[in-house]
Amino acid sequence: MESPNLMGQHLNPHAEVSTQESPSQVEMEPTVKKSQRGSNFTIEEDLLLVSAWLTVSLDAVQGNEQKHKTYWGRIWDYFQNKKTFISERSPTSLMNRWSTIQLGTDKFCGYLDQVESMHQSGLNEHDMISKAKLMYQESHKTSFQFDHCWNMLRCQPKWLEHNERQRIKRIRNAMPSSPSTPESINIGEDDVSHDTFVDLERPLDKKNEDNASLKLTGILNEIEEEKNINDKEIEIHEITCFKEQEQDCIKQEQEQKRICIEKEQLRMEQLKEEERIIMMDTSSLSQIQQEYYHQRQMEILESRRSK
Repeated sequence: MESPNLMGQHLNPHAEVSTQESPSQVEMEPTVKKSQRGSNFTIEEDLLLVSAWLTVSLDAVQGNEQKHKTYWGRIWDYFQNKKTFISERSPTSLMNRWSTIQLGTDKFCGYLDQVESMHQSGLNEHDMISKAKLMYQESHKTSFQFDHCWNMLRCQPKWLEHNERQRIKRIRNAMPSSPSTPESINIGEDDVSHDTFVDLERPLDKKNEDNASLKLTGILNEIEEEKNINDKEIEIHEITCFKEQEQDCIKQEQEQKRICIEKEQLRMEQLKEEERIIMMDTSSLSQIQQEYYHQRQMEILESRRSK
């Protein structure tokens, strides 16, 4: 069965596919150019290797019965057939490179798990990834080199299954019954060789794939549930704020009404006082009192005319 090419966004879809012999027809150590041996892998080689690992690992026909040599021979065969660039890597070279990618990415994912478990408010996904990279650099004295590989792997069911196994392993190592240093509790070096490390990552059978899908579904459901809870909390907060604003408006309106009533009462009292002065009989008063009230009467009249 022809495996799908998972490199759609990284490789040229119009490139011609080269014809190479199958792994059954080649030795595990084919002759390679000396200039290629020991040279650094390019990003294109890394991405094609990741694509090969995903494709061959998810091959339902081969399943979990592939032996180590056959498994990496098929990955090498896929790599040779799909490459659109010059590369003469051997199966062992690809295997060792994948082991390096996987080990480094596992450590980074461990740091990312630590950051996510802190549940720090105000941190978005980009902030958490940046913080995990900083932790990686501080611990290993070098920056995380496999960002391009992790971005390709991060949403793949097979990688999620592998990442979940690594997370459970870290939790078990952190239990009191298993003495270990803080480094080994989190994401320390695995005490295995590259060959053994890679050999543990043989393809999943159908049952394991289903389990990975179920776990992924569970994770997505948890994320959706948390989002719904957050939305509900935001809605409650907005309703509470609206009610508080409404109560503030009612209080302001009541205060304005009280002030208006007091002003009206004061105006009525003033009118009564003015009316009393206007209607006052000053004939029985002294000369000074008469002059005072006469002046007050004139002021009241003048005020009324001006209004």
